[in-house]
Amino acid sequence: MDLINLFPVFVLWAGVTVFFRIHRIWVFYFLWGAIGFTVLAAFMLQGTFVEIALSRTAIKIITCFNSAMNIPVMPFADVGTMLMTGTLMSGYTSLEIGTECSGLLEIAVFWGLTLFYPVFDLKRKVKTLVVGSIMIYFVNLLRVQLIVTAIFLGGRDTIFVAHTILGRGVFFLMMIILYWYFFTRKTLFYIDRQSAPEG
Repeated sequence: MDLINLFPVFVLWAGVTVFFRIHRIWVFYFLWGAIGFTVLAAFMLQGTFVEIALSRTAIKIITCFNSAMNIPVMPFADVGTMLMTGTLMSGYTSLEIGTECSGLLEIAVFWGLTLFYPVFDLKRKVKTLVVGSIMIYFVNLLRVQLIVTAIFLGGRDTIFVAHTILGRGVFFLMMIILYWYFFTRKTLFYIDRQSAPEG
């Protein structure tokens, strides 16, 4: 979907978001704003220099780390792909760092949740966006590294288990921890402070 087709969707999303905010309907403001922002950002940034930069940087970091660990990985950063071989493989296995593994979607979700979270002031939002985005990117690198290591040790037959079960499972768990730290913990602290008796 190109930007021209997205423009009416953006106008509708922005209009409804402003309506909810003006009328202080915070639940719908948060849900509509965060979900809409995530979807629009994913469509607008897919295939752009942002996604390409995330993918290429991930490949370079993963390659350097595996070089130190003596795991044979050959980067093709220009096309967002790396080739690797392993202890139980003959030949190479190609791994592509696409939209899912670049961290773009997860960072977009985090930005949407943070920007439209009514409890946070501007200073808290900026700090959360910066720190949270960096942490998510490194958690995503951990996911990719787990996949690479599993394939190296177990061979091509472990691709499904490494990517779908191990990689996603660990990433999902780490994201729950991050969301608890940035949102749930802060919200409980805010509620506790608001409900504390004065004087």
